[in-house]
Amino acid sequence: MNSIERLAAENSRLLLQGRRLVEGLEEPAYRGETGSLRPARHLRHVLDHYRSLLSGSDVIDYDARQRDTNEEERRAAALRGIDEILEGLGKLREDRPLRVRNNDDPAAPSPLLAASSLLRELQFVLSHTVHHFALLARPLREQGLDLPAGFGVAPSTLYYEAELPTPDDGTRG
Repeated sequence: MNSIERLAAENSRLLLQGRRLVEGLEEPAYRGETGSLRPARHLRHVLDHYRSLLSGSDVIDYDARQRDTNEEERRAAALRGIDEILEGLGKLREDRPLRVRNNDDPAAPSPLLAASSLLRELQFVLSHTVHHFALLARPLREQGLDLPAGFGVAPSTLYYEAELPTPDDGTRG
């Protein structure tokens, strides 16, 4: 498995966690009608970033996202969106150069374009997804929702914690 396939698989693992989250929420909780937390907004935002990356364009513009509000209103739409992105990630095989547009100053004569690559942008959306899942994790757990193990935790943290020795609490012989 090459680097692109590895990162695509890691992104897919996170999105499958998001899928399990959506499946475990009732519509009102998903939309945020039962509290201040709005899981649907975070998820839609994450999916928009993946769509920007998977658009097929050589210029990625994360600011000019589609913002599919159907995914904020209906769990079924969000699940379809996740499945479409999983399919797109599954087709990625090799790196390619990309440029990322950033329109940080609307008064500027032209937006900034930074050189990047598919590999680097897969790293970005992975980190971005972890960030948004982390924002959701604690409040959802406080509401009593059982989240997938490692939900909202960076892969590097999971690997680090797996390597830590188990504390000797006197129960081992």
